[in-house]
Amino acid sequence: MKMREEEVDKGKFSDLWKTFVGEFKNHAKRVKAQYWQMRYLKDHLPDDHATTEMDFTENYTCQHAQEIQSPHWNAPSMVTPHPCVVYYNGTNKELECCILTSPVC
Repeated sequence: MKMREEEVDKGKFSDLWKTFVGEFKNHAKRVKAQYWQMRYLKDHLPDDHATTEMDFTENYTCQHAQEIQSPHWNAPSMVTPHPCVVYYNGTNKELECCILTSPVC
């Protein structure tokens, strides 16, 4: 869903409002369905199986700790952190980790 800003008359506002409320209801239904599907999957995970939830944040630019000539000769490095949680059957049911990736040029 996107934020929008515009000035409209009362009639058009009513139509836009109905559209936005409908879109939001659909969005909320999808979120709820995805939540319950993941919950069911974790609760009924077979032995020796795992499932993973991953996300990404944004790209970060790295700098060298001791920059003498590195910035001049080397282009800045970029990484994207991907936080994830691995759920599995066993005594410890989840493992949290963060994977760093860099773009391939």
